[in-house]
Amino acid sequence: MKKLTSGIKITLTDNNNLKNAINLIPGVELEVIKTGCCGMAGDFGYKEPKISETIAHQSLDELMKKIKKNDILISTGVSCRKQFLDVYSYNAKHLPQLFYNSII
Repeated sequence: MKKLTSGIKITLTDNNNLKNAINLIPGVELEVIKTGCCGMAGDFGYKEPKISETIAHQSLDELMKKIKKNDILISTGVSCRKQFLDVYSYNAKHLPQLFYNSII
């Protein structure tokens, strides 16, 4: 992930106190989305990969069509980030990565 610059759009998969923290970073636009389960659910996706991928497509396809090249998708769950990578070839980030890249 490259250094954050002004004008970056951040998409967040959780609507909680994280949005307040992200709003501390100057120059970013935040969009909080409401989606269903990504389909991974811990190790479920490894045990039932076809069902897991179907759930991901049902819940996330519309979102992923809206994500642009320079947008950053934040997902707090390690399983969810893995699902974004496996199903959509998109490297979703964890919140600490966002903050680290905002200060380097």
